[in-house]
Amino acid sequence: AKMDEAKRREFNMLGLDSLQTLGYSLDMLNVGGSHQLYAQIKPERRSGLLGSLLQEGQPLQSIQALSGDEDLFISIAPSGADAIWRVIETIATAADDSGGFYNGIAQIEALLNLNIKNDVLGALTGEIAVWGQFTNGMSGKPKSPMDLLYEIDAAIVAGLKNPSKWKTFLDSIQNLVNIPIQQYQYKGTTLHRVSLPPENPTVTVSYGYVKNLFLVSFSDKRFESVVDNASAGRAVSPFQKRFKQLPANPTLLLQLRLDKLLPVIMGSEGKTLSADA
Repeated sequence: AKMDEAKRREFNMLGLDSLQTLGYSLDMLNVGGSHQLYAQIKPERRSGLLGSLLQEGQPLQSIQALSGDEDLFISIAPSGADAIWRVIETIATAADDSGGFYNGIAQIEALLNLNIKNDVLGALTGEIAVWGQFTNGMSGKPKSPMDLLYEIDAAIVAGLKNPSKWKTFLDSIQNLVNIPIQQYQYKGTTLHRVSLPPENPTVTVSYGYVKNLFLVSFSDKRFESVVDNASAGRAVSPFQKRFKQLPANPTLLLQLRLDKLLPVIMGSEGKTLSADA
């Protein structure tokens, strides 16, 4: 049977025809052993989301800011930020192939007086990581991804290749929207605090620069924790020890505590499980 147009577009967006092999392994010899899903991409055919992301990775910089006690850690670290652009482009054009995505980008670039691909993504290494903890107690089932990030006291980190370009981008946004920003110093690092929405604030977002990382957090406590961890100068992070089981420089990495995550998803405390992934 012929594939209908909707499924064909979805198939092309995912880039499933780029896959050559797909495998899975489970380490049952070590406590908290890892699950590994690995893929091999056809060298001559890198298309869609899989073809854009599943390329050679880079050494993770974000783990220098971890304590090792996080319940959730997700990282995307392709070899360059151009892969992130291709992913955004693939998703946007799959949803609307009439040129609306490129028209929207052109309008944003005109407002900011910047080139998104060169001046914004060009400031990044391509590594993006999110981590947090489920141990602070949940107020109920999260209604949106933003609710979940706030509830788990998340940190969002992006690797910086050109901090001055990134600062120019943030300054352009600030000048455009004119949102009041508070600042305070913590151990020589400046934290910028924004309350959103400005008219009736419900969420406080903090951001700043920690070594070669740009950090966004949802509490001062989390921001200060990242600064402390990044400044500790550990020779070996606790997470680096766990990653010894993994291939070098994974492009995609997910580590989480299933016993902490499932009650969050279900919106109840539930019974404590004894499983790691």
